[in-house]
Amino acid sequence: MLVWGVLLASQGMIVLVSQTAVVKPLSPPDQVAPASALGALNPHVFMMIAAIIALAAFALPRFLLQSIRRHFVANPPVEVISREVMTRVLPVWIVRWALLESITLLGFVVSMLNNDPPAIYPFAGAALVGFVLSLPNEQKLRAVVSA
Repeated sequence: MLVWGVLLASQGMIVLVSQTAVVKPLSPPDQVAPASALGALNPHVFMMIAAIIALAAFALPRFLLQSIRRHFVANPPVEVISREVMTRVLPVWIVRWALLESITLLGFVVSMLNNDPPAIYPFAGAALVGFVLSLPNEQKLRAVVSA
């Protein structure tokens, strides 16, 4: 639960930085800025990438948890909340949370490069929903341990 809370707090810090950072123009207003190799960043492309990452954030851990579940069916643990269970399940959850955090980071990139601080809101909102859905609890541990 501590790792979940820390990663959730980092989401807030990323949003805070995107709202308070001042992006200076590349050139004075009277000069034309050089053309970017990327051109104008289209946030919709980044939203599609974020959607793919969100799917991966839930599909990949589900796939990994299937093999862990098979292990526990063959070798049932004595207690649901035990060191053995946590050392197998927690890394999978951390992978999910890291993928969710990358969604907010994509929003940060869009926000900074387009000099549009509110552009991070849909990305951070989607990641926040993912974090709420992946809140660790005993019921989810029991689902992994029991077949």
